[in-house]
Amino acid sequence: MGDSFMIKLLALVILMLMFVPFAAISCEGEEIIVKTNLGMGLGLDSKVELMGSEEKIEMGFVWPATLVLVTSLLGLVFLIKQPIETKLSHLLALGIYGVMLLSMIILPGVAEEVMVTSNRGDGLSLELTMKLGYYLALVLNAIVVLLLGIASFRECIIYRD
Repeated sequence: MGDSFMIKLLALVILMLMFVPFAAISCEGEEIIVKTNLGMGLGLDSKVELMGSEEKIEMGFVWPATLVLVTSLLGLVFLIKQPIETKLSHLLALGIYGVMLLSMIILPGVAEEVMVTSNRGDGLSLELTMKLGYYLALVLNAIVVLLLGIASFRECIIYRD
């Protein structure tokens, strides 16, 4: 019961972290846009004023962020609805959170590729940096995967005996 409660609590925290800053776009060292995972996953655009003229900075659709959103919601619903006491439920939950972990690992690279601007002037350099919310969600997700892996392994040992 202790592991199950801890996993559910971490899954809830991970879902809540989808609404805190995940990434920031900086122009020449100054942070101009801060994006949540929700904003990246839905491809929400932002308009900012650069060098006295309004330019549209787009991150575009970041598919790993969408996958992180879907798996975090699906994982939490699965953990609440399904008792985590059987071998199959351990493996399904492990698969869901494993996909989320892989998506989070590739998220910065894909976000960097889809970050574009319109009417970008010469000499402007945009930079993407990941925020504390991203790293916290990544670490908590890795802990959930580890706990689910241990529980699955333990269930396999018990099932074999």
